[in-house]
Amino acid sequence: MKSRDVLSGRQWLGRLEKGEDILEAVTEFARRNQIRLGIIQGIGALQKAKFSIYDQVKKQYHEIVLDEEAEVTSLSGNISMKDGAVFCHLHITLANGEKKAMGGHVCPGCIVFALEFEIREMIGEDFHRMPDEGTGLSLWEI
Repeated sequence: MKSRDVLSGRQWLGRLEKGEDILEAVTEFARRNQIRLGIIQGIGALQKAKFSIYDQVKKQYHEIVLDEEAEVTSLSGNISMKDGAVFCHLHITLANGEKKAMGGHVCPGCIVFALEFEIREMIGEDFHRMPDEGTGLSLWEI
């Protein structure tokens, strides 16, 4: 296990507007507020969704498109740095009208119907994402 000590900084509660793209909106919010390290959570509903699942054997993402409304039962993630820019890494769990749950890594294309969020800035040394040979993912270099 690897870790670093961080402190809580600023905190925001808010909502995204109907029609906004979750990943684009949260990333722009983080850039505009100069959040280089943080935690995100939220709940709400989407008009449509695009998320991906990582194949650990092939070391590649597989996109899933959901072109129907769904409840956001959980949105969680973090903000860190990747390639010198703010990077938002978000996961989502959705439920549809057929009583099925699904989820994965948030991709551009998750369009909001209604979404409330909390973003907490963390203060400490930046966490930078770097390629990890063992997993094929960009993980925090700690």
